[in-house]
Amino acid sequence: MVNYRTYYGKVRLILLIICLTWAQAVFVHGQNPPDVYKVTIKWINEKPQGLVEVLNGELENMVPRQGKGKISKNEFRFNTVASNILDISLKNVKVNYGPGQHW
Repeated sequence: MVNYRTYYGKVRLILLIICLTWAQAVFVHGQNPPDVYKVTIKWINEKPQGLVEVLNGELENMVPRQGKGKISKNEFRFNTVASNILDISLKNVKVNYGPGQHW
């Protein structure tokens, strides 16, 4: 049986990262983009676990700022149901305007 709560949690996380990265790109148009983009995710009264996949960029690192958990490559797992915060750093992010990317 599929655990829909976990599945939709992962989908929300991926969509959040995409939206935040795009929004940051909109505000820095005309400026030099940063070398590293940072995203912070906070869960309240949950025991989150999942993985982070980055399109058009690379995952630099993930660090649990609040709560106790384990990080392995692109996977994370918090050990307690509490207020948990995860900091994610992305590098080589390609968020240019216009149709398509030039590789």
